[in-house]
Amino acid sequence: MVASNIPGSKPGLDLSDREHFRIHADRQTDELFISKPVFGRVSNKWSIQVTRRINMPDGLFGGVVVLSVDPDYLTRFYKSINIGERGSIELVGIDGIVRALASQSQPAIGQSVAGGKLMQQFASARNGAFYGRSPLDNIDRQYVYRGIRGYPLIVTVGLAQDEIFRNYEANRRTDFTIASALTLWLLGMTYLMLHYQRALARARDAAEAGTRARSEFLAMMSHEIRTPMNGVVGMSEVLLDSGLNDEQLSYARTMRTSAEHLLQIINDVLDFSKLEADRADIEQVEFDLHDLIRGTVDVLSTQARERKLSLTVEIGPDVPAWIAGDPVHLRQVLLNRDGRSVGGRCRRSSADGARDTPAGVRGQGHRNWNPEGRVFAAVSGIPSAR
Repeated sequence: MVASNIPGSKPGLDLSDREHFRIHADRQTDELFISKPVFGRVSNKWSIQVTRRINMPDGLFGGVVVLSVDPDYLTRFYKSINIGERGSIELVGIDGIVRALASQSQPAIGQSVAGGKLMQQFASARNGAFYGRSPLDNIDRQYVYRGIRGYPLIVTVGLAQDEIFRNYEANRRTDFTIASALTLWLLGMTYLMLHYQRALARARDAAEAGTRARSEFLAMMSHEIRTPMNGVVGMSEVLLDSGLNDEQLSYARTMRTSAEHLLQIINDVLDFSKLEADRADIEQVEFDLHDLIRGTVDVLSTQARERKLSLTVEIGPDVPAWIAGDPVHLRQVLLNRDGRSVGGRCRRSSADGARDTPAGVRGQGHRNWNPEGRVFAAVSGIPSAR
């Protein structure tokens, strides 16, 4: 040794047996050499020797320039990088000797990994990745490596397999718990829905049974009532042909009209199922509108006289006598409306009438007629102006 910047070093120390000195002495060219970690005779601690050859003016070997690097410096730098508790960063020479290591394992600087998977992978590709068990601490890791360009060194970073999938395992347990809770909730909701559907089915069956019983009762009662009503209608026809005077003939006609209307109501009761299913049919037949209105008023005239009311009919001259429509439902509408008026506490007369309006039942000549009735009455408790 000729000179050193290390305090306390003494020139004249023989270093000719060192590997870095012998390699440069045997070479004819000036190439960078990085030694294995050695215990320095000058620094008295472990170091990596980075050396270059010194050539004399005539080209002969003149010595070696040595730069000593403390492996702990690289180790501290590598440890400042967060690679997990069981991760590792290694600086390995192409000879397989570990130059620096940042790991939780025991110090392995200077050990050889020449027979490990890293050197096998590096022989086929200078950069890459592989999975394997470290020969230094027997920990399974996922490694990536890269050869340093221009230097006989390889940097490799390894992440422990269990740490890589730690978050995955934790998330999987959480997801499994959530999925189990959702499954139980869905099973519970399914049970409740099935229970609710069974309850609805029972309620539906009970309602259908009640509807059937009601329909059967109405059909039976309507049939029993219709039989004597047919007799009333038939006898009223006989009475009309028996030579009655005008007043008696008017009474007999009113009785027949009332009986026919009651018979029609009974027939409608038989078709109650159609009404519930919203399938009531509207007829389109030719009928005498004037006669229908007068017959309706005749039915209510007796009740009106008992209440000391005058019930009259006024039909406009432009209203046709024969029109096409549903006389049964129209008669029912008139009876319901006028019956409520006559049955109320009226003090003055009521009148029923019809006039030509823009739309409604089609009459002769394809004109549209809308029979419109009006009732004029004074009811107790309601001002006359209203």
